[in-house]
Amino acid sequence: MNRVNLYDTYLMGKAFRLLEQIQAGVVPATIVSDLMVLQSSLRHLTNNTLLSPGKAHEYATILHSAVSYMLTEWLNEPLREERAIIIKSVFEMLEAILSSEFAKLHTYYIPSVGIFSTDALLNQPEKMFFESTNLIPDETLIEIREVGKCLAFSSPTAAGFHLMRAVESMLRHYYEVLSKGASRPARGAMGIYLDTILRLPGIDNELHAALKQIKTLYRDPIAHLEVVLTGPEAISLLGVVQRAISRTLTLIKSTAS
Repeated sequence: MNRVNLYDTYLMGKAFRLLEQIQAGVVPATIVSDLMVLQSSLRHLTNNTLLSPGKAHEYATILHSAVSYMLTEWLNEPLREERAIIIKSVFEMLEAILSSEFAKLHTYYIPSVGIFSTDALLNQPEKMFFESTNLIPDETLIEIREVGKCLAFSSPTAAGFHLMRAVESMLRHYYEVLSKGASRPARGAMGIYLDTILRLPGIDNELHAALKQIKTLYRDPIAHLEVVLTGPEAISLLGVVQRAISRTLTLIKSTAS
């Protein structure tokens, strides 16, 4: 997934107006700043991976060379008529191709989900854990980031699936901390971990009860194909999981200190 900066596209279109208006007799030295902006826009277009390699890149490269000549060899001489005609002709062909290429681009607007901004969901969903973020194990962090993507792209059931994986991976990490690095149970089911961890010293009974409730009310049902979550249900589940993981991180931090 690549982020598209629409303002860059606007600036490129604005710079291209110079090509549309270029006339024979103009002295490049009098429009240096405009030519430099145009040169940068053409360079950006030739390096643009959103467009299919082909004529668009080819024509943009030709125009970039012409502008470079205008800024160097032709800087102080009036633009010849034949050169102006060629530049405008190439630009017209480029514009026609861009019209077709841009129309085929899959560019979408992703609205915020509830109180969560799109940027936060896609780039930093782990920030919901505030100062405890750095304590989150890598396997849990991967799941949390997948949750953010699923919520942003309106896949609430998938978000629920990854939320349950996040809880389970956090539970395993909690077990390792409480057991002081003992071997994990032979079977990795959440219920087995909950039964095993209950026998360890220092277990937090309230957290254990919350995790057991998550397993019964959410984890087990979500494992069945007929269960489909709505957006609000996924957001509510996110709150439940956020509280459980935050509590786990707090206990891990106090145990470590």
